[in-house]
This record gives sequence, C-alpha cells and structure tokens, in this order.
Amino acid sequence: MVIYFYVAAAGAQLNFVTATAQSFTSNPGPDQTYAIGDFIEITLVLPEIVHISTPSMVYVEDFYVGMAPKRAAYFSGDGSNTLKFRYTVTEGDFDTDGINIITWNVQPSAPQAYFRNASSELVTVAYGNIRSDSGHKVDGIRPTIAQAPSITSMPASGDTYGENEHVVLSLTFSEVIRVSGRPQLALTVGTETRQADYSTVAGTALEFRYQVAPGDRDSDGLSIAMDTLKLNGGTIKDRAGNDAVALTHPALSDQPAHKLSAPTNSPPTFNDGASTMRVVQENSPPGSSVGAAVAATDPDRDPLSYTLTGADAGFFKVGDNGLITVAAGTSLDFETRPDYSVVVQVSDNLDGFGGADTAIDDMITVAIRVVNQPELP
Repeated sequence: MVIYFYVAAAGAQLNFVTATAQSFTSNPGPDQTYAIGDFIEITLVLPEIVHISTPSMVYVEDFYVGMAPKRAAYFSGDGSNTLKFRYTVTEGDFDTDGINIITWNVQPSAPQAYFRNASSELVTVAYGNIRSDSGHKVDGIRPTIAQAPSITSMPASGDTYGENEHVVLSLTFSEVIRVSGRPQLALTVGTETRQADYSTVAGTALEFRYQVAPGDRDSDGLSIAMDTLKLNGGTIKDRAGNDAVALTHPALSDQPAHKLSAPTNSPPTFNDGASTMRVVQENSPPGSSVGAAVAATDPDRDPLSYTLTGADAGFFKVGDNGLITVAAGTSLDFETRPDYSVVVQVSDNLDGFGGADTAIDDMITVAIRVVNQPELP
C-alpha cells in the first residue's frame, strides 16, 4: 500500500515510520460485500503521531479491487497515530475473493505538502500488505433482466383462463435479487393492458400474478410488450444492495396456449331443467294456456326471447313469458292424439360480453298431455 504525500523541499532528509497495523475497518454488512456507493475504509496505525500539512493531497494507492488498483482519499487522523482513508465503490468494481493491499515504501515527490512527526521531523511511511480478505468483497455490478418474460401457469381447462384464475408471469434476472414493495409487469389482454403484481422471488426469478377479471377476453393469446416492468414505488436489488436500474426486456408475443375469457353476461337457464310436462284439456280453443309458463331465469335480468321448435311446434305457440298456448287451427282431441312434444328455446340476445347475439342460450323438451273430457250423452 502506498500513501502519496508531498514534502517541504525536494531532496529533504526523511525518517521512515513503519506502520504497526493496517486493516480494512469499514463494515460491508452481513453479506460481507460492498455495493455501489458504499465506502471502503483503510486504517493505518503508526508508532507515533503525525501531522499532515495539506490533507487533500494525501491518498492511498495500491489496494486492489479484483485486478484493478484503486486510490483511497485521506479521511481522518491528522494529529494522531491513526490515519483513515476511504474509497467509494463505483459501478463496475467487482471482487469475489476479497480486496487486498500490496506492500510499498513511500518516497517524496513535490513541495506542496508534507508529513511531520511530533518532533517536527519530515517523515515517510512503510506499510505491510493485506492478502485478499474474504470478509471485504465488492459487487459493483447492477442486476439486469436476462431474458424475455414468460408465462409459467396453465389454464384450469384447455388453453383458456376463466374468471378468477391466476395468470403467473416470470422474469429472470442476471443474478439473485431481493424485492421490496410491489413492482408490476404489464400484461396485454386483447387490446387492453392489465397490471400483474409482484408475488414472490426465487433466486434470480421474479414472479408476478394477475387474477382474471370479469370482461377480460383474449382469443389469440396473452402477450407482454417490451419494457413494461415498473417498480411502482418498490425496489429490485441484488444481494449486495445494488439497484436494478435498466429495467428493459424483450417482448413476449401472443401465446396461443394462454387465451383468456371471462364473460360479464350470464345466459338464462330454464327453471325446470332439461325436460318437463304440461297438460291441457282437450277441445281447448286457440289461445288457451297449456299449463304454467315454461319460464327461464336470467341472472342479469335481461329481457328474454322464447321460441318453439320440435316436431309438434306447429300446434302451439310460446309467448315472451314462456307461456305455451294452443295455436290457431289446432284441435285437441284426446281420442285422436293424447300426447305432443315441443322444444322451448330461450335467449337473452347477448353474448358473454354484452354484445348483440342471436344464439340460443338454453332449451327444454316439453311433453304435452291432452286430458280427456267426458263425452256428453
């Protein structure tokens, strides 16, 4: 290790002072690693008190971070036997086995400043070395995103997520990371943007989750645009404490195995299930009711349309309330034909997302029994 200083006159006679101890006295934290912005402190203990004429011109050289020599500026100790020097870690500094100091003897060089001992004698200093100290490592490399995000979950059924299912996204970094707060990753759902919230971290992988909401729909597959990771007031750091600043990442194109559909409109269903029976008196005139209405219930209370189909649909009609009536021209005679069968269909005329639609939502088979009336004598 070298302390550079200046003496009062070129060629002045100097006395050597050999340090009794030299060490790294800063605390890198529980991970024993300095991050960007941390200071490394070197403490030198001398056998006598020294005075420095111009402290700003004094610094330590030949301590090594990795293979790179660094320079630490004077910090404190003038007028004592203990001098402290500090170096601030900058981006790019890196040392995995510990910083070290190389032995050096200092020589004078210029007249602006000098050391003197308590007897006012000009002095120079000799130091021993410190081998690589594993308790003082350096990590000046910021974590970066290593690859495009991915979708790691699977739909509960087929290739389409439904309402309240979770879509899980993963983003891999260049090193092990720690997260605070709630970073977000934007997910493209159809033409809309949804925010997936930070869920957990495992080593280098950061996980996000999005819960499918009513109205979400993506028929060609979820995607993620480039550079959509946001800290959202949180932090992403490596183990040393360096912030991830360059939050750039490639895009993830449409993923056909990860479609999404969460309808907002619920279809109507018949109260009686798949089949039921109604009775009607023989000889009932056109317009007569065929039992109680074959009603359907719509959870959204949308207006409903009923239609009639099946082999015997021409003998009857159905109204907007699901009530079956005898059609014009129909003559019901028990002895001629006691049983009929029709199918009632219902629609709310809307698709699952509220758009106009003519599809049939539900149907029910109705057996119609003609009740015999006693013949008059």
